Amino acid sequence: MSNNTPELSDVLLYDPGYLNPELPTGFWFCADPEDVLAVQINAGCLRASAGGGALSRHERFFLQFCYVLVVCGDPEKRAVMVRELRQRLPNVILLAVEDKGFCRCNSVRDLRATCGLRAVERMLLEAVEIPAYGLLDLADVSAPDVSKLDKVLFGISNLDRATGGAVMGELSVWTGKRGEGKSTLLDQFLLEAIDQGQPVCAYSGELPAWKFKYWASLQAAGPKNLQVRKDQLSGREIPHPTPFAQQMLDEWWRGRFLLYDIGTSTYHDAANILRVFRYAHRRYGAKVYLVDNLMTARFRGNDRDFYRAQSEFVAELASFAHDNNVHVHLVAHPRKTYRISDSDEVAGIGGQRLRPGEGGAGGRPAGFGAYDPQKPLFWGAGPEHWPELRTEKQAILQVGDGQPGQGVRLGAERASGSCGFAGGRRGPVPVSGRRACRWRSGGWS
Repeated sequence: MSNNTPELSDVLLYDPGYLNPELPTGFWFCADPEDVLAVQINAGCLRASAGGGALSRHERFFLQFCYVLVVCGDPEKRAVMVRELRQRLPNVILLAVEDKGFCRCNSVRDLRATCGLRAVERMLLEAVEIPAYGLLDLADVSAPDVSKLDKVLFGISNLDRATGGAVMGELSVWTGKRGEGKSTLLDQFLLEAIDQGQPVCAYSGELPAWKFKYWASLQAAGPKNLQVRKDQLSGREIPHPTPFAQQMLDEWWRGRFLLYDIGTSTYHDAANILRVFRYAHRRYGAKVYLVDNLMTARFRGNDRDFYRAQSEFVAELASFAHDNNVHVHLVAHPRKTYRISDSDEVAGIGGQRLRPGEGGAGGRPAGFGAYDPQKPLFWGAGPEHWPELRTEKQAILQVGDGQPGQGVRLGAERASGSCGFAGGRRGPVPVSGRRACRWRSGGWS
C-alpha cells in the first residue's frame, strides 16, 4: 500500500499485507492488537504511544475504505473511541458494533474463540451508524407538543392566537418608525409577564431609570389612580400615580422588574448588557428580557465593524434565550428606510419579527385595535382602543394595612367571589381582613 509510510505506522498498528480498500467490509478499528489479529483483514488499532489527535492528519487513508467500523467490547471505552474518531475523522462514514454483536463476549478475540469466525463476520449486522456532528436525519427528529411549550402570553388575544405568545427560548424582533409605540407596547408586555408570575429584566438605552419607571408606573396604575401636578413655570399639567398607587406598584414589582443601570461607566457596552442579563437570570430567575433598542448598544471596533458587531450581538441574544429557556424582546430600528427586508441580518436571526405599524387596515397589525403612541396604553382609551385589554384583563392587588411586610403577595391559587381572574387566570390573591383592589385594563379600582 502506498499509504504505508513511517508517519502512518507511528500512529496506527496494522498489517499492510492484509489491507484491501476494495473489500466491502470497510476498515475495522479495534481496541487492541489482539483484536486486530482476530480480525486480520482491513483491521488496525491506535498505537499506545500515539495520541488520538494524530489521526486527523491521516484522514485520507481512512477515506479509501467504504466505512470505518469501531469494534470494542467495553462500552465505556467504545464510547470514547467513537467520540474521538468522529471528531478526528469528520468526513469518514463511521459505524460502531453494539453490545449485542459481541454475544456477551468481552472482545473480538473472545468472540472468535467462543463462537467462531462466522460470529465475527456477523458483527456487521449489529452495527449502527454514527452521524456526523451537526447533521440530523429529519425522520429521527421528535417535535414537542407546540401547545404545551413554555411561554408567557402577551395579554392581547389576537396577538396571542397569531403568535402563540412569547415562547421561551426564542428572540422576538420588533421594528417600526419612531413614535409608533414599540416601547409602550413592550412595557405593557413586561407588566403582563410579571402578572403571570415571571420576573423580567429590561435595558432601555434612551431613558434614565426614573423616566423608565415613570412611564411604566403610568401604564400599570391606570387613569383612576393618577393625579395631576401643574408645572408652575410652563403651566403644563403632568400626571403621576397617587402616592398610594406608587407604593403598591413598588411592592408588586419588587424583585420582579429589574432594570439595567445605564448610569455606570460601561452603560451601553453590549458585552456588559449580556453579562447583567445572565446575572439577572441566575440571581432572580428573570424569564423575559427587553433590549430597547439595538441602536443604543455600544459595540467595540471601528465603524466598518459596526453592522457585523450588531449582528453578532443579536446572535448572542438569541443564544442566551435558547440556552437559558427565556424570551428576549429586541427593538431594532430599520436602516435608512422604514422597511426591514426579509434578508436583513437582524430579522433573520430572531424567532419572530413584528412591526406594530404593519399588517392591518390603516397601518395597524391585523386584528389589533388602534392605540395612541403618544400616551400610555390606558390613557383615555375609548371603546375602539384595545377592547380586549379592557374586557379580559383583571388582576387582584393585595393591599396592606400599613404594617411592615404586608404588601403585595402573588399567589398561585384562584381567588374566590368577586376577586378573581377572568377565565381562571392566576395572580395576586387577597388575604382575609385586607382590602383588595381590582386591576382592570391596567388600572386599579
